[in-house]
Amino acid sequence: MYFEALFATSIILAIYAKEPCFLFFAAFLAIEKVYVLIAFLIWAVSVYVSVLSTENQHPNIPQEVRQPLKGKTFKDYDYTTDYSDTNIFFFMWAALASALVAPYETLIVDMSDNDLLVGQEINHCQVQTAWNKHIEKTTGYPLYSFWQRKWKHFMFDFLRPMGRELNLCVGAALEALFCWLVYYYSMGDCAVYKDLHCKTWVWTYHLLEEVEHTHLSVPEMRVGLSLPARIITLLAFDFLIVVPIMIPVTIIETARMFPRRVFSIQGFKELIKYLAFALTVIPFAAMGQFCEMIIGLNWKGCELERLHKVWTEQLYNKDCDGLFLMEAPIKNRKKATRRSTGGGASNEKLLIQEALARLDFQS
Repeated sequence: MYFEALFATSIILAIYAKEPCFLFFAAFLAIEKVYVLIAFLIWAVSVYVSVLSTENQHPNIPQEVRQPLKGKTFKDYDYTTDYSDTNIFFFMWAALASALVAPYETLIVDMSDNDLLVGQEINHCQVQTAWNKHIEKTTGYPLYSFWQRKWKHFMFDFLRPMGRELNLCVGAALEALFCWLVYYYSMGDCAVYKDLHCKTWVWTYHLLEEVEHTHLSVPEMRVGLSLPARIITLLAFDFLIVVPIMIPVTIIETARMFPRRVFSIQGFKELIKYLAFALTVIPFAAMGQFCEMIIGLNWKGCELERLHKVWTEQLYNKDCDGLFLMEAPIKNRKKATRRSTGGGASNEKLLIQEALARLDFQS
């Protein structure tokens, strides 16, 4: 009965609204799901075979840190975001993901000795936090005051004291996730991302830098981690954090925050598109993470170069032109701090305190 009602509703909406999206949804309901699964797995495996390698390759892409323009800080930037004609569910997913990554990328400072990675991640923390505050101010949604603060408390007061290995596992899972998101978003000259995303430079800039350092972050973080720890953390990260945020939490919070947009024909159309995105990108990214974290494969340098080129030409040059100064990463940032503080654990503590101060968590 439920299937028949949903199928008939989709057909009626397709005729009434003249939207092919509803017809595709009705066709999906009617076909045998095992064929869809087989086709998806064939496609996903073909991607992994073509883009991954057993070797650790270094792509020929920029290895610089984007810094604010002279006389500015990231707090001074314009974070205006137009989500009026975007997929409203995707906007909420992007917002909730931002609340998650801002504090965690501060924590990554404590996990890496790579100058490029540390420099870029410190800036990501500041930019995402500033964007979260802007979204909260303009929409009234407590993205910073509730979600980001809750994640910060969980990460710094619960995860971090549990040990370095656990945090490295989670960090590797998060870093691996980003590049698979970019691959998915960039399909068809970034047609997927252009169709779904809200108009803001924040994620365009952030994801490009993730492509620039993924060949450094994941291999560095997974070194020395036990196989059981990697497997358990990957499963926990995807099934206890990513899946709940992307599907139930995003859908519930979108309906609660934007009821007029959600409870309409257009809202139903956007929900179908978002679910199609979420239900394909989650297993695609999870299997990609498995290839990197568990099997130990790496991105081919040529594929990272291609991703960087497509993202730059299709999105970055338009969204981020003239926004930054390109600078070489500060050499031996952590070693220099260690010398100035007398060495030892104070190095990490000082860097964390510095990053948190920039984030202004207490304000």
